[in-house]
Amino acid sequence: NGTGINNTALLLYTSSMESEDGFQMNNYHQSDEWSGAEWLTTATSAAVIFVGTKGEGDCWYGNENGPCLECDHRGWWSSTFVGRIIFYNPADLQAVAQGSAQPYEPQPYTSMDIDSYFYNVTSTQQKSHTAAIAFDRDNSLLYILEYLADSDKPLVHVWRISD
Repeated sequence: NGTGINNTALLLYTSSMESEDGFQMNNYHQSDEWSGAEWLTTATSAAVIFVGTKGEGDCWYGNENGPCLECDHRGWWSSTFVGRIIFYNPADLQAVAQGSAQPYEPQPYTSMDIDSYFYNVTSTQQKSHTAAIAFDRDNSLLYILEYLADSDKPLVHVWRISD
């Protein structure tokens, strides 16, 4: 109890609310919600992925109708939201761990929109497209939960990962 473990931050961006110094994730919105991460591996390649709901277009604080301070559903909003997977190169994270790069330097090298696989995306203003994520390395299966797709229960989507 109360014991700490030494650690190294591999990804650590400056909040765009605190600074505009360029130490942010490319194309970041305050409304982004990254709900899970996994380290995917195959026989010949690897990637670190994050899954979540990405805000696109304009970004504001208020509700789905626009900027406001005294309104229902107040929070960070964007013009549209999409379910997305973003991919990082593990070598970029290794460079941070070895001290040859800063934790704000790694950037996603590609992304994959996944809303076309989902059943409960009913609006461009819908938040929380995804929930948890898991990777079964032995069977090369990636599981992504679609948030509350079956009434009050998530729906599990499965992808086979290959080279």
